[in-house]
Amino acid sequence: MPSLHHKALRYAFTRLYPLPRGEGRIIERTPLGRLRFPEQTMQVTTRDGVVLEILPNDYIGRIIYLTGRFDPAVTELLVRLARPGDRLLDIGANIGSVSATLLRRVPGTRVVAVEPVARLFRMLTRNLAPYGDRAGAICAAVSDRRGTGAMRLDGRNSGASSLVQAGGMHGAAADGDHEVVAMLTPDDLLAASGLDGVDLIKIDVEGHEATILAAMMPLIRAHRPRAILFEHRGDPQGAPASGAPAEAPGSRLAAAGYRLYGIRRGMAGAFTSLARAVVPLSSLPARQRARLTDHLALRADLTLERALGHARDGDDGAET
Repeated sequence: MPSLHHKALRYAFTRLYPLPRGEGRIIERTPLGRLRFPEQTMQVTTRDGVVLEILPNDYIGRIIYLTGRFDPAVTELLVRLARPGDRLLDIGANIGSVSATLLRRVPGTRVVAVEPVARLFRMLTRNLAPYGDRAGAICAAVSDRRGTGAMRLDGRNSGASSLVQAGGMHGAAADGDHEVVAMLTPDDLLAASGLDGVDLIKIDVEGHEATILAAMMPLIRAHRPRAILFEHRGDPQGAPASGAPAEAPGSRLAAAGYRLYGIRRGMAGAFTSLARAVVPLSSLPARQRARLTDHLALRADLTLERALGHARDGDDGAET
C-alpha cells in the first residue's frame, strides 16, 4: 500500500494542483522526481476514470500516480479531435494511458496500440482489457523494414527507451540494458491490426518518428487520417538529424496535404486554453519551432478551430 505521505501528495496534485498541463516536467525537477515506492506495480484511477496498472517508480508511472494523468496536452488534443467510431493507431503506446483514455471518453472508438517492450506490453494488454474488442495490442516496433531490432531500455523512464537499428544489433542484444524486438513496416502493422482504415495516428518512439513517417507516407496518402500527432525533436520543417530520412517529416506531410502545428507544453502552455497551446508552425521562427517536441499534422481541408469543436458544430470541420 502507498504510504500516507504518498497518498497526501497524490491528493494535493490531483485535487489542488492548478496547472492544466506541464506538471510532469515540474515534478521531475523537484524532490518529487526522486520519490520511491516499495511496490513494483500499482493500480490507480486517473482523473478521467481510467483504471491503469502502472510502474510507480518509473517516470510515467510516478506522474500518473501523483497527478492522475500523463501527457495531458497530447491526450486532450487527441480526445478533442476524435469522433465516435474513429480508428486510432497508437505507435509507442507504453502502458496505454492515451489509448485507454480515448476508449473511455469517445464512444465507439477502436484503438490498436503498439508497444515493443515485453514488460510494458503485458501491462498494456491488461490496461486495455476492459474495452474488449474495441482495443487491440501488438508487441512490435514500427520501422521502415521488417525483421528484428533491439530496444535500448531506460530504467528510470520507460518512455525514453529507443529502437537500435540492425547495425548495433549484436552488441545490443548481449547487453542487459537492451531487448530484442520484432520490427514491422507500416503495411505489416495495418494488416496485423485488423482495421479497415485509420482516422487518427499517434507516434511517440523517442527519435524514430521521422523514419516511421517516411515509411508511412503511402498509408497516409491512401487512408487520409484526419490527424497525426507525433513527437519530433528539432524543427520538423528543417534539416533532418543525422541518420534520419533525407527529407524532413514536415515537408513530407505538407506535400501529402497536411498543415503542421506545434503543441506548447510546460509553462509555455500551462495557463492557456488547449486551442491556444496549439500553434501553426508557419507562424513561429525557426528557433521557436526547434524547441517544440510535440506536433500535430491536420488534414489541410480541416480547420483547427472547427476540428476541435466538431462535437458542438455537428460537422467534420472541413473548410467550405
